[in-house]
Amino acid sequence: MARWFQYAVFCPLLRLPGFREPRIKLGASQTGGPNEVWSYGQRAYESLTAALRLRERL
Repeated sequence: MARWFQYAVFCPLLRLPGFREPRIKLGASQTGGPNEVWSYGQRAYESLTAALRLRERL
């Protein structure tokens, strides 16, 4: 995830994948796991936020 995100920082469109395991009920028609940058663990969070900061600076 971190390597994909680091690459995606330099692409015009940066999106996080929408459906992760375990699948949990999110709403009337949505299921999936959380996909915020902090939901991938502390090590990934640090890497992803550093990449986001780089994107903002660019």
